[in-house]
Amino acid sequence: MHSTTWTADSRPDSSFRVTLATEDAFAARRANSLYHRLASRLSADLKFTQHAWGFPDLEDCLLRQTATQEAAKSDMIVLALRGDRVLPEAVRAWLETLPILKLSDSAALVVLLEQPDEGKHVPALRDYLRELAARCRMDLFIHGVRSVGNLPGAFAVESVPLRHSFTTEASLDERPHLRWGINE
Repeated sequence: MHSTTWTADSRPDSSFRVTLATEDAFAARRANSLYHRLASRLSADLKFTQHAWGFPDLEDCLLRQTATQEAAKSDMIVLALRGDRVLPEAVRAWLETLPILKLSDSAALVVLLEQPDEGKHVPALRDYLRELAARCRMDLFIHGVRSVGNLPGAFAVESVPLRHSFTTEASLDERPHLRWGINE
């Protein structure tokens, strides 16, 4: 687990909590890049706090419980994964606690998917995440990058907002980066 605070304003009503859950080091780099881009653009108005968890962390019941408590208070949950395999059972168990505990009614689930169209598991994963976001009353953004190894490739963004919120306003202002879209 990794926790950081990015602050330019310490007013309690201006906090923005982000929880990252990442499959591997490459996914963690992409998720952290997204977090730092958001924080650098919005830190004048918001106090950013990040909690990061690797998928192996969620295998441990105590760590998963702590990750659940942090995610329930988060304004944004970033799930970064390859998409070429079934979602690990511990990650699914962690995600399944969110509809019960999610405290904010204005939140986003951002999925950074390495294999947006490839792999036999992607359609079922997308359907599951859409259904989960609906149960949690969260806006859903799926960002897919098709790449070879660590080389960047084409990207696609799928947005399924449930209502007009801060997350949709922020996403409308985003312009794709030449290399990674919303990730850098």
